[in-house]
Amino acid sequence: NTVDDNRMKSLIDEREEQYCSFMKEKGLFDASLLFIGERLCYEEGVRQCHVMVNREDPLPSAILTGNDTVATGVLSTLQHCGIAVPRQISLIGFNNLPTMKHLSPPVTTVNIPLDTIADCALQLLQERISGRYSMPRKVYIPTSLKVRDSVLPYSEE
Repeated sequence: NTVDDNRMKSLIDEREEQYCSFMKEKGLFDASLLFIGERLCYEEGVRQCHVMVNREDPLPSAILTGNDTVATGVLSTLQHCGIAVPRQISLIGFNNLPTMKHLSPPVTTVNIPLDTIADCALQLLQERISGRYSMPRKVYIPTSLKVRDSVLPYSEE
């Protein structure tokens, strides 16, 4: 569906934009380490990871994926290639799917509070239906990092 594809593209673009902005601000941005796939799926994680692993350049110290499904594909590919997570490379997903804590190693992920999002959406809908608030609003809901065994502490070395 084109509408859903456009929404997903917008979400991916926003995540990419925020990541690039943050890394530039910290003086850590390297465009050669940015791998953008076609879709947020397992197969794309596998494909992009193969591209990264088969380059002449050294591996990055960490991989941040667009979602946990992509991270699962990346983890599988790294393990298949004999690259140890987290000893050789750290891996971070996004969404905190329940399965991430059961992988080997359990994958660090950005937790998105779905209950909070649902509560907020319901509240906004009720306000809209009742006529109390008719203007569109942008709501920011904080995320958190669920640290597991797929990452090593950051080092300046």
